Amino acid sequence: MVVHNGAGMVIARRSYGFKEKVPKILVDKFIDDIEEFNTYNEWKKWTVINKNIKGKVGVKPDLWLINRKKLLGIAS
Repeated sequence: MVVHNGAGMVIARRSYGFKEKVPKILVDKFIDDIEEFNTYNEWKKWTVINKNIKGKVGVKPDLWLINRKKLLGIAS
């Protein structure tokens, strides 16, 4: 998907009132203080998750794609 198409889809979803919630499995694995995390807005939540993932796998996003099952604990 091209960046501009993705941005258009996000804008359309927001116009219908949808939010891009962080999946519970990511919150459970990467967040220590859930009460503080829940006070953040949606964008801040994704920023915190992104920083935690980068801290575990490095700054290259392809490493997340390769290692996501191990990081989430759903594969050996």
